Amino acid sequence: MRTRDPVGVLFMILLICGSAGARTLRVEADGSAEFLTIQSAVDVAAAGDTVRIGPGLYDHIHSLPEPFELELAVVHVAVSELTLIGAGEYLTVIGQEADWDPDLGFPRGIHGGVALANQSLTVEGIGFQGVYEGIFWHGGGALTVSCCAFDRNEISIAQYSEQLGVSDAVVVHHCDFGQVDVGQTYTHIMTYRLKSLEVTDCRLKMKESWNARHFAFDGAEMLVDGCTLEDGRLAMAIVGEQAEIRNSVFDSQQFYGIVAQNGRVQIEDCEFFDQFIALYEYDSGRRIDWAVSRIVVHDVVDSTFRYCSIGTGYIHDSILARGAEYTVKYHFAGSKSKNSDVFDMTNNWWGTTTPDSIRAWIYDGEDDENIGVVVEFVPFKDELVSVQERSLSDVKALFK
Repeated sequence: MRTRDPVGVLFMILLICGSAGARTLRVEADGSAEFLTIQSAVDVAAAGDTVRIGPGLYDHIHSLPEPFELELAVVHVAVSELTLIGAGEYLTVIGQEADWDPDLGFPRGIHGGVALANQSLTVEGIGFQGVYEGIFWHGGGALTVSCCAFDRNEISIAQYSEQLGVSDAVVVHHCDFGQVDVGQTYTHIMTYRLKSLEVTDCRLKMKESWNARHFAFDGAEMLVDGCTLEDGRLAMAIVGEQAEIRNSVFDSQQFYGIVAQNGRVQIEDCEFFDQFIALYEYDSGRRIDWAVSRIVVHDVVDSTFRYCSIGTGYIHDSILARGAEYTVKYHFAGSKSKNSDVFDMTNNWWGTTTPDSIRAWIYDGEDDENIGVVVEFVPFKDELVSVQERSLSDVKALFK
């Protein structure tokens, strides 16, 4: 009597179940597919399924099931793993034709996350417009957003967790924010207690208003690489353990390019145009470790770097710009610093080869005995440092 190989039987069962479980559901706004609305397809989707969405504006806003019945969304995802793919970020659009009106509620384009039993969500080739939040990720899990567009939303992507999770991750790749009509957008990407944020190859444009900002990051780790950030009050507000910003362009922020409150902030190969202050250290009472190299600051109103409670760190091999009076400036003149530090700003180009001029452009402990920080700038470059400069148009060309 022949016996079956238990390993082989198990493999066949897994193969059959896997192939049966991964379905593709289709949505067409003109009624030519099985589903007319995105939500109707999501409601019957199983873990691992893909929902493909045709061109059109999908604006059917509904209340979520209990216990979230007070929340509004065009799509809510309660399946553990799902992929949503549109026909293109400017062809498949979730939201409203008109601007978002707070008097009519706070609808979201997509509401997902662990709080809704959604562990993993992938969104690709979809536009979001005219809603309070384009995508709201609630309670952790893994969210991936690629080749999407966000216009005229109060917040483009928002994440919130009750506590920091070990596997919570948001990845955003090759997306446009405010490229057609930034409208009343307040923040493009906002996180709270997020383990990991990764944003690459994105274009972000912001309105010129008092509170508008591209990033408001609260979490453990953030990586931004190959992005352009135009206009707004500030580009990045960072409250986290570690932030890494590379190969990005900051252009025409009204106040600050990067504001850091704590942790390690690593900045490499970035450019800053038309800034009030390029790098700003918020006085939170916590020390910040700056690791800055190969940046180009073209023009500033106040200063390149404004600090208050520096930890260890450096700014090296960079081109710095002087404001009306200073290149580097202590945040609160006349206040007493608790620290006694030397901050390393050697091997930079300061715009001159005269040490006395450089010294005069730095406001630190040598100017005020209450300031516990001295900026070390010798040796300095006696000619423009070898930094590969890229214009804003060069970076934008990457998206064509």
